Amino acid sequence: MAFWATENEGTLAVGDVGFVVERSHEGVDVTQVWKLPARTNMSHEAKLRGYCGETNNIVITARGACEILRRSTRDPDRVQVRALADDDQRVVDLWEELAE
Repeated sequence: MAFWATENEGTLAVGDVGFVVERSHEGVDVTQVWKLPARTNMSHEAKLRGYCGETNNIVITARGACEILRRSTRDPDRVQVRALADDDQRVVDLWEELAE
């Protein structure tokens, strides 16, 4: 299933794999795509899925990996993405590469 998210780093291109991160603040959830995985706020452990912590009332939750399908023509910070399975070979390869 495809969905739209914010990718304001501008470093991911169509076809790239990114990490879906949800930022929640006072009931407002924003879905973002990051080039690097979210990290826990205490141990700084990279996470593919799950709660990462809260800082300044902003909760960070890792929501898995995705593939960039296209970038919006109206808003360059918006990208359409497709969720990838955790065992997708592209996700496994990227996770191993980042662990080195």
